[in-house]
Amino acid sequence: MKKNIGVIIFWCICCLIGLSLGIDNSNLFVEINPFISILILTIVVVIVSLFFYFVYTVFILIHELGHLIGGLLSGYKFSSFRIFNLILIKENNKFKIKRFSLDGTIGQCLMAPPDFVDEKIPVVLYNLGGVIINVIFGIISFCLSYAFKNIFILDLFLEFLGILCLFGAVSNGIPRKSKLNNDGYNTLLLKNNKDAMMSFWIQLKCNDLSLKGIRLKDMPDEMFIIPKDIDRHNSISTTRLVNLSNRLMDQHKFKEASKMIDELLNGDNDISDVYRYLLICDSIYLELIGKNRLDVIESYFSDDLRDFMNAMKRFPSVIRTRYTYFLLGAKDLERADFYEKQFIKCTKSYPNKADIESERELMEIAKNKAKK
Repeated sequence: MKKNIGVIIFWCICCLIGLSLGIDNSNLFVEINPFISILILTIVVVIVSLFFYFVYTVFILIHELGHLIGGLLSGYKFSSFRIFNLILIKENNKFKIKRFSLDGTIGQCLMAPPDFVDEKIPVVLYNLGGVIINVIFGIISFCLSYAFKNIFILDLFLEFLGILCLFGAVSNGIPRKSKLNNDGYNTLLLKNNKDAMMSFWIQLKCNDLSLKGIRLKDMPDEMFIIPKDIDRHNSISTTRLVNLSNRLMDQHKFKEASKMIDELLNGDNDISDVYRYLLICDSIYLELIGKNRLDVIESYFSDDLRDFMNAMKRFPSVIRTRYTYFLLGAKDLERADFYEKQFIKCTKSYPNKADIESERELMEIAKNKAKK
């Protein structure tokens, strides 16, 4: 599920409701003690905010469950299920909760895809499962709110859940591009597009294998063969190119990786912002361990990239990039040591051990270069 301005508007409304309720109730006490009035105002705002946070969490849970149910009905298998920064994975046949966040999303359900049949895989129900269940729960919530209209808290809960569910169905169902495309746009890109379906399958397969501890460099070579006629204007198709560049990084084929990343960033390719910024982080790393030209490195650091890196500050490749920058670029050993400790901290809760192993090796390469 994608973040959008509606989230900000929603929380502003919550605060205003809490504020108005607090003011109404505090007037009962203002003549007795102004301090009590302020205290009541604060308590009411906090309680109302927590209430709406709970409703919002339930809404996200419902949406992602829709993807899970849609995927299971389509032949997909469980891989990971995330709400905010808590992610549920299956490791060694046991379910474990880890921490992971992705800029532009507040939840995500990723699944292992079924095999191709007649060069196709089912994509509609899995991608639109969240939208479908949002519509269903939106209607049910409004019907139940009418039935429980005499129970204020339950009525309020059901009404706002219904509003959020229907709003979520519209905002995710109507095709729209963002940092990561919404469900409707992904479905539009995938429908009747065999090339995009194959890229989608490979992306999900890579994620599933990676969560099982298999690194990109050890995955089957055929998963990284790029067709000559790949549609570079389809952001799902281009994920195959991103996967290949990531594999080259994992293989330590840095010259080939640098060439591919330059082609992706500077060519006529439709790439989601999240992948684009991660590719720029790789470019910074490659320049640092290579020619290490500070003017080139600084040219990469746009305001948008800084915002992205701050939002993804616990992401291993972002930590690795910052560590390498302060170690080899800025020559700030204290800051480099800080990010090395951040990386160690990240390894304890990050769900993908394969990624951790890969990033640890890249940091070690940077450390060895600094010793020369």
